[in-house]
Amino acid sequence: MKDFLKYFSIGVSVFMIVLIACCIFLQPEHKKINIGLKAKSIKTTTFAKAVEVHTEEVPKEKPVVEVVEEEPAPVAAAPQLEVVETPSIDTQVGVMSAYGPDCVGCSGYLSNGHYAGDGNIYYEDPTYGTVRIVAGDRQYPIGSIVKVSGSALGDFNAIVLDRGGGIGFGKRFLFDLLFSSEAEASQFGTSYNVTFDLLRSGY
Repeated sequence: MKDFLKYFSIGVSVFMIVLIACCIFLQPEHKKINIGLKAKSIKTTTFAKAVEVHTEEVPKEKPVVEVVEEEPAPVAAAPQLEVVETPSIDTQVGVMSAYGPDCVGCSGYLSNGHYAGDGNIYYEDPTYGTVRIVAGDRQYPIGSIVKVSGSALGDFNAIVLDRGGGIGFGKRFLFDLLFSSEAEASQFGTSYNVTFDLLRSGY
């Protein structure tokens, strides 16, 4: 029994010496390992930040849109109307109304077949030049030239190329002046106490 206790105490002493030696020699390695892990952690964190910074969205520049202002198309000037003076065949005083080729029931074509749906409200006459177009009484044949005086548009010559149910002698209006549209005609309205001199009967 004494021998067992002797050898046991020796074994315990040797174990303790080996354990202490291991603790002494392994402690620096443990620190090195910790330092290495910290360094790796720092490197990893720095790399992650670098990736994060690198992957930040660069603000997109807004495309520069150049606005070019287009100049409005020039409005065609109304032709100069020349009043050619010829002896008057007949004179009437009355009311002149206005209408457009797009009026209710209108097709754009006038009684003589002339198309005014394109806004052409002028007629080129070989004798009287550029004249306006009017609707008139059937007593004035198609192609008759009438001098209009005292209207809201002033004095001008017109040619009878159209008819109208409410237009003529003994009716509400003596003549109906053609405009490019009903909207334009409504702006003109009605002219009262207008003088109409018949300069030519028919063509």
